[in-house]
Amino acid sequence: MRQRKAYRMLIVICFLVPLQNIFAQTMRLADILDSVQQQNPSLKMYDADIRSLDEAAKGAHNWEAPELGTGFWMVPYNTNLWKGTDMGTGMGQYMISAQQMFPNKKKQDAEAKYMETICAVEK
Repeated sequence: MRQRKAYRMLIVICFLVPLQNIFAQTMRLADILDSVQQQNPSLKMYDADIRSLDEAAKGAHNWEAPELGTGFWMVPYNTNLWKGTDMGTGMGQYMISAQQMFPNKKKQDAEAKYMETICAVEK
């Protein structure tokens, strides 16, 4: 009795296994490569690096923003020393500063060209 069930099960399995190949999904190699290129996290990371290098090359000609500053300079912690006395003027000063860096055009051009070549190598 057990042998008959085993044989029946074997016959059913022999007929069902080939049916799996009929319903299998088929894809072309080009479709597989496209999906890997679009969905692979490592490749997305390289694409992001290339885009960042492109943007850095574009930004090589930017100037630094002007800086403004204000505050106390050489002022002691003891506030009694701030005001002048009979012996002389008080200690410390109030300072206002402004700064603007003017870039070197040749250096900017060389840096932009260098970044563009690095980007081309990464691509």
